[in-house]
Amino acid sequence: MTAGKYEEGIKKILDVLKIEGIKFEDDAKLHLGLAYLAAGKKSDAIKTFKTVKGIDGTADLARYWLLVSNSIVK
Repeated sequence: MTAGKYEEGIKKILDVLKIEGIKFEDDAKLHLGLAYLAAGKKSDAIKTFKTVKGIDGTADLARYWLLVSNSIVK
């Protein structure tokens, strides 16, 4: 998702999330939400952040980004 290639990054993260038994699924979801947010897809970002349930801090970060997302007017 660097260099403004948000759609490409989103596609790659979605491909990773399709892998069965992915070890760091919540991390991938958090990054997917950030990619959506950077791409201007606020509603997709909010939906994605709400799915992060990790106990390693990822859920806390997702709640933070959810607050940020809700404060963005677009």
